[in-house]
Amino acid sequence: MRRFDLSGRTNEQNSLKIYSFLNDFVFKCVFGQEKNSKLLVCLLNAFLSLKGNDKIVEVQIVNPFNEKDFQSEKLCILDIKAVDLTKRRFNIEVQVREFDAYIDRATYYLAKLYSSQLQAGEDYTALCKATGISILDFEVFPEFKTARSVYRLMDSENSHVLEDTIELHFIELPKLAEKLKNKPQTPFEKWLHLLKFGENYFNNEENIPIDLAEEEGIKLTINQFCLVNSNEHFRAAIEAREKAIRDEATRLKTAVENAFKNGEEKGFKNGEEKTKIETAKNLLSMGVSIEIASEATGLSIEEIRNFSIK
Repeated sequence: MRRFDLSGRTNEQNSLKIYSFLNDFVFKCVFGQEKNSKLLVCLLNAFLSLKGNDKIVEVQIVNPFNEKDFQSEKLCILDIKAVDLTKRRFNIEVQVREFDAYIDRATYYLAKLYSSQLQAGEDYTALCKATGISILDFEVFPEFKTARSVYRLMDSENSHVLEDTIELHFIELPKLAEKLKNKPQTPFEKWLHLLKFGENYFNNEENIPIDLAEEEGIKLTINQFCLVNSNEHFRAAIEAREKAIRDEATRLKTAVENAFKNGEEKGFKNGEEKTKIETAKNLLSMGVSIEIASEATGLSIEEIRNFSIK
């Protein structure tokens, strides 16, 4: 049986930048199209460890990938919202840029997903369970060793869980790095291996280990991943998104510098630190990395880590 060997790529493959599954555009393009809804079903069943009657059979993607919408708003959040046949709601996204407000943001969007189910005049009994899944290439709970944290509404005195309400999953990839690289075993680990190291299988089907290839949906997902990375139109869209984020950071940096200059001229230097902090918060809420926020505002990385974003 072939090991999970992450080598074996040709020189030609190595010369082409492969955009990872952890790129939010790639992730949504692969899993967020109606034609690929079966792949999303496989991913959700693996991540949520659903079995038997609880397994998801079919999903409708509520916010399917639409390139026209993407072109008009390159700084939008590329998450995936879906509903299954039992009306359960799901929101799933990947995030590679660390920022302090992520837990708050994930909680906020899950609450909106749950509350937005009701139409005018509908009864609260129409509400169905909403689940949020965040796949993170950074740690949000460094104090815990476990890579997956699951939060539910629970009575702390009696340990009673309100089952069919909301559920929030955080998956921290760095905590599983070695295990995913060497020998993933469960469906959960195999799908995470694919998301983390999928670029190693780009146009390299013979290098896919047998037990990975036999996992339902994996080979088809790799095929879709290859199509996205081979499509010049999609590659241009990814590069345009990255440029838009850099341009926005530059625009905000210039605005900050001008504000500082005007403030100094008017003798309002006391507002300088507040302006820096507010600008850093705005950048982080967009998903811009701490490093870019630091460069744009002049605040140190440690200073940015220390203030909370509300």
